[in-house]
Amino acid sequence: MTFGATAARRHAPGGFRAAASTAPSAGFTLIELLVVIAIIAILAAILFPVFAQVREKARQVACISNTKQIGAALLQYAQDFDETTPASWFGSSSGTSDATDNYKWMDAVQPYVKNGGVFHCPSDSLNPAYAFRSLDNYGSYGLNSAYRGAEAPPLTITTTPPVNQSLAMFARPAETVLVVDTSVKGGAAFEVEWIDRFSADALVVEERPRRLDTVVERHQGTVSVLWCDGHAKATKLDALTRKNVYQIMTAFTIEED
Repeated sequence: MTFGATAARRHAPGGFRAAASTAPSAGFTLIELLVVIAIIAILAAILFPVFAQVREKARQVACISNTKQIGAALLQYAQDFDETTPASWFGSSSGTSDATDNYKWMDAVQPYVKNGGVFHCPSDSLNPAYAFRSLDNYGSYGLNSAYRGAEAPPLTITTTPPVNQSLAMFARPAETVLVVDTSVKGGAAFEVEWIDRFSADALVVEERPRRLDTVVERHQGTVSVLWCDGHAKATKLDALTRKNVYQIMTAFTIEED
């Protein structure tokens, strides 16, 4: 057999086996793996806070929806009771609530809402959901009872008899707080109240989220507010705490200020 024939047989099917390849196998080097891991870590650090903000924005939208429904219920209540609003609480502050002689304002408007979940903010991790006729499950929102002394608020805590404000008394309803995000450590806060401008708590800035009395910035530095004209929006706490020349926070009073 000639040399040429032997070479042909080597390249023909069934011929001699080809020599093993000496090229290195494909794969990542350690440096390449570390670079990929570093890129993934950077992307995660950028995207996770964005995802958290998006989730909180969704909870804020749900909270605003809650306050709008509460506002509609309060207006329906007022129409059924000679255009007067409910007191923030009536009777005793202790004991099981009821809808007649020992109620909180949520008990008064509950027949117009029919859904206790409306009284709970999805961002509120401290307070339990509202439960009708309960001792302490008052949810996440407080009725404005501020300035229950000389400066009249929209709603006051119980007196003898309790004070229910008329809708006609609201001089600037679009600029007066009716219901707002509230919270206190270790319990629910169903109202915002202080006696007068001298006893109003200062804005607590060392806490996060910040708060004023029971009002709390629960949503990325904003508070969900239902105003006396029925509209609801996210508001900075600084806007609610602005004072006039008499050192009164005008967002919490029904006068012209």
